[in-house]
Amino acid sequence: MGCGLTVLVVESDSPVRDKLCQFLEQRYPRVLVAADAAAAMRAVRECGVDVLLVDVSDEQACGLDLLRQAGNRHSDLMAVAVAETGDAYNALRAIKLGAYRCLSRPLERTSLAEAIDGAGREALKSHGTLQTRRLLAVGQRGKRLIGNSALMMRVFERVDLVRRVDSNVIVLGETGTGKELVAFAVHRNSARARHPFVKLNCGAIPRDLLESELFGHEKGSFTGALQQHIGLFEQANRGTILLDEIGDMPLDLQVKLLSVIQDRAVQRVGGHERIPVDVRIVAATHQNLEEATKAGRFRLDLYYRLKVVTIEVPPLRDRKEDIPLLVQHFLERFARRNGRSVPAVEPETMQVLMNYDYPGNVRELENIIEGSLVLCRNGSITPEQLPDCVQAAGEPSSGELRILAGTPLEEVERLCIIETLRQTEGNKRRAASLLGISEKSVYNKLERYKIDLDSLKEQGPPPGREAADGF
Repeated sequence: MGCGLTVLVVESDSPVRDKLCQFLEQRYPRVLVAADAAAAMRAVRECGVDVLLVDVSDEQACGLDLLRQAGNRHSDLMAVAVAETGDAYNALRAIKLGAYRCLSRPLERTSLAEAIDGAGREALKSHGTLQTRRLLAVGQRGKRLIGNSALMMRVFERVDLVRRVDSNVIVLGETGTGKELVAFAVHRNSARARHPFVKLNCGAIPRDLLESELFGHEKGSFTGALQQHIGLFEQANRGTILLDEIGDMPLDLQVKLLSVIQDRAVQRVGGHERIPVDVRIVAATHQNLEEATKAGRFRLDLYYRLKVVTIEVPPLRDRKEDIPLLVQHFLERFARRNGRSVPAVEPETMQVLMNYDYPGNVRELENIIEGSLVLCRNGSITPEQLPDCVQAAGEPSSGELRILAGTPLEEVERLCIIETLRQTEGNKRRAASLLGISEKSVYNKLERYKIDLDSLKEQGPPPGREAADGF
């Protein structure tokens, strides 16, 4: 559950705060801290928080006041309260103010994790944050912007800001990051939302056809022009046009596009009339246009005309905390499309998905989830149903031992000893040296944990000095 949550710890006692963070960071990708209510509310506004962990017995932290403010302004934010043992008054007030649960000190780790996970589930039912929920409503053909990471919050904030103006926008990002969805969100959140949204990939059409598609042509203007054609700029009048992969547009057409921006009018191929158009341009590209201008492939004056507002869409590898939300979204969409129930995702599967770097970004994850749903037969997605390249990314490297948060310390020690002996091919002296203990201690632990040293030797060295077995 912890993979996708952002947790904010509100605690004025620095040592207590540090201990809480040390534990929580093993389970959650984003753990933020605040010493008082003012700092906490600032973090809630700016960072896309899902769950508050707040001390309501701490007068300095103003925990109850924070719960009151959060409840009034952020109805989908969940809170777990902490009270001193016997402080029934503040515990009851916290629950009345909307806390998901109130725990008593001293905190027990399992109870704390269960409370935060439960609060997180409730928060994610509301799509995590108000910004996310608003943007989720602007989908196109079932596709939606998904995310509650800090990087995606910046994207949402930019979309929210540009809806109030009518400036041109340029959307930057790698292939597959969702630039078209951002462009559509800009359109749907603007005053032009009731009017057309049209799009064209500038790199997918030959130069002659590209000019005709954008600006239209008159009948007989060239061989094969058997009738008049209305271009996309005219079709998009009073709406928005997305010029995808703008960096691939030929230089001579860049001149014509610049003229359309300056004059707010188009001239069809073979025509003489200049036709007024009222269109907002959203340009998108995976290229570095500044470098393209220096290389002479892109006009600097056009670049500045388009780059009034820039929105950068992060690659998926930089916002991995959004993967659980995306996985659930894709599973629900593909299951609905195929008339199937939504399968569960095994924890090991989610861990493998989180370890992969997605060179194809969200589009690649989407295809992976669709394929895993096809292969799913028993109601849950397992690692074996993922592509080989994804599974390989989830395998620990040589000498690496992966331990799930919450694993008992004795089990951690047993696994550590087993893996070290594997790496040393059963050599107890070398294992003792690596572990920083005496050789006699290694013998004692072999007996204590009933580890069969001969079976480890028979396994031989791990492949390629090899991986641990998945823990």
